[in-house]
Amino acid sequence: SGLCFVFERAKDDTGTLITPVPLEYVNDYPVLNWVRDDDAASLRAMLIHKHIGWEYEEEWRLFIPGGAKKRMPFSPDALSGLILGAKMKDAQIGMIKEMLAARVAKRLPPLKLYKATLHPSRYKIVVRRFN
Repeated sequence: SGLCFVFERAKDDTGTLITPVPLEYVNDYPVLNWVRDDDAASLRAMLIHKHIGWEYEEEWRLFIPGGAKKRMPFSPDALSGLILGAKMKDAQIGMIKEMLAARVAKRLPPLKLYKATLHPSRYKIVVRRFN
């Protein structure tokens, strides 16, 4: 039921999207020692690791200290698409399509729309173009 934003970092002139970090996919939790290890390194280890089963996502994360629950500026041209979650309701999809139409009416670049679906026989999500 989630929503994923697709960006073209090279088109962002605000600097917000300049330092995303690729996730590392592993089988085991990272081993942390809060007494011995550097706090920043331990926090980073927790935030950039995800179970190997999610590797197909090829996820990158953006970390901005103090940025939680705040709007982050980015150039409208940098946003190139949206991926709709596999369990997103039709009503939510309708609202998103209305917002995309309003974006185009403001002469902003149109976005590519994708839909995630659950693979019928594997633990996998398939993402395809959506209209």
